[in-house]
Amino acid sequence: MKSIYLLFPACLFLTGCFKFGGDDCGAPNTKNDPTVFINMIGNDQFCPEVSEGFTLRLDWPYITGDDGGDRTFNFEGTEGFLVEGGETTNLNTARITLIATEDSPEEATIEVYAHNACGESNRGIAQVKVRKTPPYLFLTGVELPQPITQAATFVYQGKGYVAGGLRGSTAGTDGVWEIDPSNRSLEVKSPVLYGAEEAAAVVGDTAYISRNGGRLFQVYHIPTNTRVREMHKENVNSDIFFNQISMFAKGDKIYIGPISPFAKIMSYNVSTGEFKDEKLFDQLSGIVCKTAFYHDNRIYYFFENGAGVSYNPTLNSVAYFNTPFNVNETAVTSFSLGGKAYVVSEDAVYLFDPAINSMTKLNVFNGNICFTSGWNGHKWSTNNFVLGEKVYFVGGQDVKQGAAKMDFFGVKL
Repeated sequence: MKSIYLLFPACLFLTGCFKFGGDDCGAPNTKNDPTVFINMIGNDQFCPEVSEGFTLRLDWPYITGDDGGDRTFNFEGTEGFLVEGGETTNLNTARITLIATEDSPEEATIEVYAHNACGESNRGIAQVKVRKTPPYLFLTGVELPQPITQAATFVYQGKGYVAGGLRGSTAGTDGVWEIDPSNRSLEVKSPVLYGAEEAAAVVGDTAYISRNGGRLFQVYHIPTNTRVREMHKENVNSDIFFNQISMFAKGDKIYIGPISPFAKIMSYNVSTGEFKDEKLFDQLSGIVCKTAFYHDNRIYYFFENGAGVSYNPTLNSVAYFNTPFNVNETAVTSFSLGGKAYVVSEDAVYLFDPAINSMTKLNVFNGNICFTSGWNGHKWSTNNFVLGEKVYFVGGQDVKQGAAKMDFFGVKL
């Protein structure tokens, strides 16, 4: 990452010296250029504000001056930040990398100075900021084991889970990934599923996971990482490639779909083991569904042609509506969080009002004050899960049938 310039006001004091081999030991120079580089992304662009997970790279390159090579460097005021390498004192370099966290102060003053047995140099003082007001994008600090797209995601007891998916056009994860954002960790569970799962819904401690366009279901016991059984659904036609199957639990029923080519919604009763055809979105036969979410006792589906559908499972009723999206800006992913609904397009994050089916574009702080607002993820097959006040996005593709990606980041709303 590049750096930007910030000027530090000089604040100096100096102690006395003693001799090395008859020569002055050389106190650090108090007349060094106080210029410090921080996250330079272009000349004359001052970007000292970041959000959670993003780095502030501080570099005081002119501190060496003419005072020899016996200096070490101290940084003060870094409380609340993760420090790359873990140390802030007696460093042999005037460079340091800080990672913003949830605990970072909204505004911080960070000082750096050189010192040796003879005294200190002048001090540089940096004023940096960490965005605390949502909406803002954050980096999780979790690295995915491989590129992934169109994966099944679900949550259980404060952790997020990723299963199946695709690596481009091949099978995805061999084992379930258990992600704990609270300690920035990911555990790969031993493989028990077939892979290439597309969607999941949780009832109690069990996840019901679909693959192969809704033709195969696996019952997965989450605490023990056990595949309890599998079920094949007969007379389900081949899926349109990249149709996004979704699953949502309501009571004892799980609603699966839309299953191609007729945009059919099917249910599975976890108590009776019964599959049932519930509804056809007959106006959208053959159209790819890109994303869906459950909100306020309804499921909302968004299709590639810009159409939207509201499905009421209780009444088994359908309402069609138009979205502002078209072939140039289709929906990518969607979710319900904190009693509100959100839809992400190729260009922006929208607040969705289900009462009037309207969209309001949100300005999302994208990690650095110099970055543009909007959606910084991929355009196809990005899935998500919600924990607390945050939504986490998993993988995706830039183009249909393109290479899968390893991105795992989030947004606080």
